[in-house]
Amino acid sequence: MAKQQFADNLAGTANFADWHLKLQFQPLQQVVSRGTESILLLFLLGGTGLLMIASANILNLFLSRLMLMQKQLAVRAALGARRTQLGQQLFAESMLLMLSSIGLALLLTHAGFYALNHWFNGFFPRGSELGLSAFSVITALILAMLLAMLIDTLSLHTLRYHQLSLALQSSGKGAGVQTPSTFRRSFILLQFGCAIVLVYLSSLVVTDAWHKLLRPLGLTSENLLQVEFSVASLDWQGWYSYGLKVAELARQLRQQPSIAGVSFAFNPLVDRFQMAATDVNPGTSTTRERRFYPIHQNVGQYYFKVAGQALLAGRGLNAEDINKTRSPNMVVNRTFAMQLLTSETPHPTDIDTAALTQVLGKRVRLDI
Repeated sequence: MAKQQFADNLAGTANFADWHLKLQFQPLQQVVSRGTESILLLFLLGGTGLLMIASANILNLFLSRLMLMQKQLAVRAALGARRTQLGQQLFAESMLLMLSSIGLALLLTHAGFYALNHWFNGFFPRGSELGLSAFSVITALILAMLLAMLIDTLSLHTLRYHQLSLALQSSGKGAGVQTPSTFRRSFILLQFGCAIVLVYLSSLVVTDAWHKLLRPLGLTSENLLQVEFSVASLDWQGWYSYGLKVAELARQLRQQPSIAGVSFAFNPLVDRFQMAATDVNPGTSTTRERRFYPIHQNVGQYYFKVAGQALLAGRGLNAEDINKTRSPNMVVNRTFAMQLLTSETPHPTDIDTAALTQVLGKRVRLDI
C-alpha cells in the first residue's frame, strides 16, 4: 500500500521516474538498545548482584531474629502448634517485611521519577516517559512473595522442631536453637562474591565510558566558529557577483594571528541541503543507474583542515578541484560509501574500511 501511494504521488514526474520505496521494519527494542547491549547486560548483572546482597543481608538478619524468638516458638510448640503453623507465622512476618520494603522502594522510585521529570527533564532525552507501570508493580509484588517464601523455607530448615521443648528447659543455653554454621558461611561467601562481581562490573562500565570519552569523533568542534556572509539587498545578483568579496573577506581573516584557518562551508554539524545523485558506474542490471538522495555541502579546499576531519581513504580537496567548472570532485562519508558499494544499505559493521576504498574513482551524476 505504501509503495503504491508513493508511486501515485510521484507519477508524471520525470525526475522520479525510476524511484521506488522500500520499507524495513525493526523492533523498537533493537533500535533503542543498538550498540549498548553489553552495557545494558552489565547494568542488569549489577542490579542482580545488589539484589542478592540485599537478600543475603535480610536472610541473615531474619535468621538472627529467629534465634531471639526461640522461646516464643518453643511455647507455641509446647502448646501443640504444628510445624506448618510455625511456618505460617514466619511466612506472615517475612511477607509483612517484604511488602513494607517494596512499598517504600516504590514510593522512593516514584519520587525519583518525579524529580527527574520536574527538575532534570531537559538533561535526559525522553525523560518524561519515565514512570512506574503496572508491570513494574506486579513484578515487585511477585519478587516480594518469592523472597518471603525463601526466607520462610530457610527458617523452617533452620528450625529444629523437636529441640524447641528443650529450649524451655535449658532457658536457651546449650540446647537452644542455633543457626547452622553452613548457613552463616554461605551468606558471607554470597555477599563477598557479589561484592567482587559488582566491583568488576563497575570497572568494566567505567572503562567502557572512559574509552568512549576518549574516542575521536571524526571532527574537531573546539574553537570552531561559523560566520555567515549575508547580502543586505533584495536585488540578488548571483553568487558570482559576491564570490570575490567573500574570498577577500576570507583572505583578511587568515591574516589575523588569532585565526588558525578559514574555510568556505557551513558548520559540519549542520545539515541543510539534499540532492539527487545517480550512480552511473557500469555494473549489473541491479546496480546500474542507482539513485540516492544524500545530504551534501559545498566546501572549500581548507574545509577538512579547519574542521579537523580525517579521511579514511583517498585525498582531500585542493584549489584545482574547487575551481573546476565541470566534473567536480566529491568526498563521501562512510554511510554513502556503503550505499555505493551495495544494492541495499548494510549494517555499519558489515563493511570494513579497506573495502570502502572501492568507491574511490566512482562517477556520480548530480541532479542539481
